Amino acid sequence: MLMGQSEQAVVAVFGAQACATGFGVEIVAKWRHTGRPEAVRNGFYSDSRPDPDALRFEIHFADGRVAGGGSRDGHPADPNPGLPRLSPQHGAGTNREWVQRMWVWPLPPPGAMTLVCAWPAMEIQETKAVVDAGAILTAAAGATALWPDDGDA
Repeated sequence: MLMGQSEQAVVAVFGAQACATGFGVEIVAKWRHTGRPEAVRNGFYSDSRPDPDALRFEIHFADGRVAGGGSRDGHPADPNPGLPRLSPQHGAGTNREWVQRMWVWPLPPPGAMTLVCAWPAMEIQETKAVVDAGAILTAAAGATALWPDDGDA
C-alpha cells in the first residue's frame, strides 16, 4: 500500500503478519538518489529520539488509541499495558531503500485502523490510509501456538 510519495522518495506498507497477541507490519522507504538520508540513519521517529525530519509512522485504532508517533513504544511487559506499542523489530537496507519491520501490540479492536505516514526530510507530507482491522483479527484468531507457554521467553 503506497503511503506517501514525493519527487525524492516513496514510503509503502509492504505487508502484515498476524499473531495471537499482536501483529507486524513492514514499511519500505525508497529514495531516488544514492546515499542514505540522515533521517533514515537516525531511524524512525520515536519519543526517545524526536527528530522532526525523520520518517514517522503510526497506527490509529478504532477506539482512539495510537501506536507510535507519540505513544510510548516498547515491550508488552511494560508497566503501562493500556497503551498500544509500535516497536521496531528489524531493519535493513541499501543506499537506495530501507525496510523496517515493526511489531504492534496489542491486536486492534474491530473497525477502521488509520495508518499515518510523514517524512518531512524527503518532502512527504502527512498521509493517511484507512484499513479494516478485520483481516488482522481473522488471521490472529487462526494463529497456532508452536510450543506451550512454559515461561522460557
